[in-house]
Amino acid sequence: EKTSMAAPPSKPTAAMPAKPSFISKKPTFLGATETKKEESEEEIVPSIPKKPEVVDLATSKKQVVEELYQFENDVTTNLQIIVEVFYQPLLSAAETEILPSVTKVWIKQIFMNVEQIYQMNKQVLDMLQSRLSNWDNVQRIGDIFVKMVPYLKIYVTYAGNFSR
Repeated sequence: EKTSMAAPPSKPTAAMPAKPSFISKKPTFLGATETKKEESEEEIVPSIPKKPEVVDLATSKKQVVEELYQFENDVTTNLQIIVEVFYQPLLSAAETEILPSVTKVWIKQIFMNVEQIYQMNKQVLDMLQSRLSNWDNVQRIGDIFVKMVPYLKIYVTYAGNFSR
């Protein structure tokens, strides 16, 4: 038995409200407007919901780990810049003729344990890279973070002294 779809109504009904007046004009080049067909001549087509995309969990999982790796890489690169471009040169120049009034203690207080944080992030990055280079569908990364839990205390030290 064939079923035919009825043509959509050409005029608004109680279930289908009229279009707002601002929709009756169509923008054209350079801001000029062109009046659309009369409402009665216009065909109103109901929108059909799109079919949801099928997500491959294995691919999705790898993409999440790749994004995590990229984030960790960005953080590690920024920490490397802080350590190599700012901290180490300032520490070397402190209490010398270059920066006679700046003490090494003061530089160390400003940067706290940024070198340790940098080293820890480098380790996490290396472990993530190793997992990604040997990736398979059952690969996991949670153990990397579990292994690093004891070292997370360095963030507590850093954050605790941040306001100084």
